[in-house]
Amino acid sequence: MLKKIPIAMGLALFCAPTSLLLAADNTDLKAIQEQIEAMRADYEKRLEKMEKRLLQAEAQAAAAKKTASLAQQNASQAQVAVNNVQTDIDSVQEDMEAAETAPVNTHSKSGNAFNPAISLVLQGRASTYGNNPDDWHMPGFQLGGESGLPPRGLSLGETELTFSANASDWFYGQATLSVSDDGDETDVGFEEAYIDTLSLPYGLGLRFGRFYSAIAFQNTVHTHAWDFSDSPLAYQAFLGGQYSDDGLRLSWIAPTDTFFEVGAEVLRGDNYPGGDANNNSKIYGGAHSAFIHLGGDFGIDNSWKFGLAQMFVQPEDRVSSHLQAPDTSLSYDGDSRLTTASALYKWAPNGNPQQRAFTLESEYFYRSESGVQHFLQNGNSASIDYDGPQQGFYLQGVYKFRPEWRAGLRYDWLHSNNKLRVSSNPGGLDPHQILADSGLENSSDPYRLTAMMDFSHSEFGRFRLQYEYDHSAAKSDNLWTLQYIFSLGTHGAHQF
Repeated sequence: MLKKIPIAMGLALFCAPTSLLLAADNTDLKAIQEQIEAMRADYEKRLEKMEKRLLQAEAQAAAAKKTASLAQQNASQAQVAVNNVQTDIDSVQEDMEAAETAPVNTHSKSGNAFNPAISLVLQGRASTYGNNPDDWHMPGFQLGGESGLPPRGLSLGETELTFSANASDWFYGQATLSVSDDGDETDVGFEEAYIDTLSLPYGLGLRFGRFYSAIAFQNTVHTHAWDFSDSPLAYQAFLGGQYSDDGLRLSWIAPTDTFFEVGAEVLRGDNYPGGDANNNSKIYGGAHSAFIHLGGDFGIDNSWKFGLAQMFVQPEDRVSSHLQAPDTSLSYDGDSRLTTASALYKWAPNGNPQQRAFTLESEYFYRSESGVQHFLQNGNSASIDYDGPQQGFYLQGVYKFRPEWRAGLRYDWLHSNNKLRVSSNPGGLDPHQILADSGLENSSDPYRLTAMMDFSHSEFGRFRLQYEYDHSAAKSDNLWTLQYIFSLGTHGAHQF
């Protein structure tokens, strides 16, 4: 019995740790299983999150790809639009270049053809200077037309009323009514009233009516579009300020890359430098002119134009104005031939003159006259054999340094080499005094230096301040002018 007890106790003692170990192993296994389950659950959550992030990333990538595709499509459309705009710009530039070098008789046939464009240009000034305007004259030159000084003080200046429209698909018409006031009297008349053809073949153009002659570049420009408040001395001496007459003009533009225009004018010949001209009542007129114009561009910034013209007229009883001697009159019968050479250069960055621009212009005039000057003073008459080679030129530059501001300088010069001889003197006047009182004797060359600055709030209004050192008369003078110019209504663009 005693031997059995130790054996049983040994077995019990042996089995007890084993059961304890099994119980411990079950506990650890359960814990391990729980940890594995927890890790599996955590892994599945993390995997789910990663799958969601992957799905979001794929969706974002698809959206980004779609956006990029749309952006690329929009960029392509934008490039097409840019190309179309550039094409339009090139077309507009070509049209502008064609318009700049087009002849005066080229006008649009489209759209508003039968509704007249109406514009009113208002001008006025305040002028101050020392000399008496009634005593002003230029020694060596017989003056006429509208030459002379502006009235001193406040004056209305010239007002222009313009009507223009297509008369049909064949014709364009324009009329400009001028009202000028010099303080003493008011003059009303037509500056221009003409018809242009629109459909002649082979580059031909015809203008008929009253118009400014193409004898010189600035002569065709209305006063409100001048760069200075007055015309150059050469215009006053040779064209009476500005030459307009009744007649017709035929022009032709060559089909070449370089602008090339030739033309001829047949004019009545009554206005200065004409005057009751011979044959003015004939169908071929009393004054005739011809001209050649060349123009083009070099680079995108620069453009140029040259001109050469000649006019021939036979004045009859051409009355002189602005004589230096009181109670004296002078009239001319004979031949008059005027030759002009003109040059114009324009610069603007990228061809756009809106911000900055520069214009340089010069014209040279040479006139040869031969005939008889009829002198009358206090009822006594005399005749002067007159041979008058005369010349003059001006050079001017205008710089637009800001969109609203411009500044300009101009130099004018004249020279006469008249040959005079008293051929008839029935009144017994002093021959030397006759020549002196005629004002045709050669003297110091008239010249003038002008500076101006103007401000334009828009293309419809301008204020200008101008100073002139004037040595065109026997006594030098200083002229100050403050001018305003306002345009109301539709007004067509001026020539190049």
